[in-house]
Amino acid sequence: MADPQPNSVTQFVTAIPAGAHVTAAAFLGRIPVLALGDGGVLLARQGGVQRLDAHPGAAILNAACDGNRLVSGGDDGRVVETRGDGDSREIAHEKGRWIDAVALRGDGAIAWAAG
Repeated sequence: MADPQPNSVTQFVTAIPAGAHVTAAAFLGRIPVLALGDGGVLLARQGGVQRLDAHPGAAILNAACDGNRLVSGGDDGRVVETRGDGDSREIAHEKGRWIDAVALRGDGAIAWAAG
């Protein structure tokens, strides 16, 4: 009896060329999402990667994800929510301040620290 081909986890892996420092990685439902140090958010969909400029001209310093939304904080003072469908909206703008931390709660609440 012939030995079956060995299975490898690499057959289930797809490389996502980020192009910048990855600040955070998570999943929005089944969609892998990367928050980048150049202000971008990448959604890795089947067949390609969608790039959103969540913090154009700025850096994403931190992010939190609850599986339904990724909330990012940047050195532009903005708190931005991104969803798996590619919808992105500004939650807050702390002009002249960096967003040092973000947190999410299951009931929809968002908290952030600006310094």
